[in-house]
Amino acid sequence: MEMIFAFRSIWVSQPDRVARIDPNTGRVIATIAVPGTSDARNLAAGAGAIWIDDSGTETLTRIDAGRNQVAATISMRAHLFVVDGLAFVDGKLWIVRPVPNDEAQGDVVSIDPATNRIFQRAIIPRTFDVMSGGTHALWYVRGTNLLRFDTTTLHATVVRQHVNAMLVASDQHLWLLTPSGVIEADEHTGAQIGPPIAIEDTVNLAAAVGPGAVWLASQPDSSSGGNVTPYDLVTHRPLAAPTPIGFPIVTMTALPTAVLIDADGITRIPYSR
Repeated sequence: MEMIFAFRSIWVSQPDRVARIDPNTGRVIATIAVPGTSDARNLAAGAGAIWIDDSGTETLTRIDAGRNQVAATISMRAHLFVVDGLAFVDGKLWIVRPVPNDEAQGDVVSIDPATNRIFQRAIIPRTFDVMSGGTHALWYVRGTNLLRFDTTTLHATVVRQHVNAMLVASDQHLWLLTPSGVIEADEHTGAQIGPPIAIEDTVNLAAAVGPGAVWLASQPDSSSGGNVTPYDLVTHRPLAAPTPIGFPIVTMTALPTAVLIDADGITRIPYSR
């Protein structure tokens, strides 16, 4: 499913619940029941809450991170709701809602956490894998174009072409999969920063940015175990030999002293610089 780090804990979505995990011990601190019917449920954190969607029931659930309990269940049935991503930006939760089987239709809405109601809405072509790592912007790939959706003007613009996938956004920098490899790019201009990172395996490719390193995990094929490797944020050179992990690689998140990978169970790899 999905895994994020927020409120000093790891949060993992599952089909009918959200697990809160101690990042140091791996112990499950709390399990919050969040019924649903979707097998892919997105997570976001903000306003003291964990947010999780369910496209099957067309709902959005708000979890109080202080009490480890559901605070609100928000119906999205007023409009076709098939989530491709959640992001908490500029004090609001943003939801991408594509229209199935129609590449030309979709929208982005913001939820005001003070009211749990839709605050803004913009009509945009169908989007995929929306994410954010800063302020005033969401990023996603449409076709092979990287687009930036401005959360103040509610308009999307192309910032880079020939992009295969958006991997992670962090500290005003983007990490993208391109025909030349994994590249770092400026979030405003889309300009490449530093040399590309050449990778041979791209199946279930995942990335996470930690102190001084970007971590890349991938598999050679869909039925083989993967590897995870840290690369220097400045030189883009590998900092250590690849570490074997399981499969399938689902997601990855980096903490100040460890990286966690969800690949046939959650693997914790400690590190220091």
